[in-house]
Amino acid sequence: MVVRERHQATTDLILQEVDARHVKKALAPLIEQGAIFYTDEAATHTPFAQSSGVTHGVNYTKGPRVRGTSHIKNANTYDSRLKMWIQYLHRVATKYIGSYLGWSCMLERYQSGFSPKKSLLEAVGRIPQHLSKA
Repeated sequence: MVVRERHQATTDLILQEVDARHVKKALAPLIEQGAIFYTDEAATHTPFAQSSGVTHGVNYTKGPRVRGTSHIKNANTYDSRLKMWIQYLHRVATKYIGSYLGWSCMLERYQSGFSPKKSLLEAVGRIPQHLSKA
């Protein structure tokens, strides 16, 4: 599951099962009450929205890309890039998917400012503030 806010902060989640209970457990710490929450057409998101006090909008396969200030296809665009990147790597073993998702998020965050030094500092959780913005 991909959670992406409109300023492009991204969280990739690996769910044990794609059902309402697991979706709610994964999303509860990420989405604040009162937020506007756009999802794909999966019915598993509705119970979370109803019990969490968020406004739920459905991102239908066909439709407008922007509704007001909400870029509802933001996560889909990220998801497409992620899938292309995994294909570029000639697929990945499922047991390593968490590491590849982390790598992908880091590449997204730093884009052209990515370096081996940043990668190693992130891996040990010691990225200095001045490097995290570059």
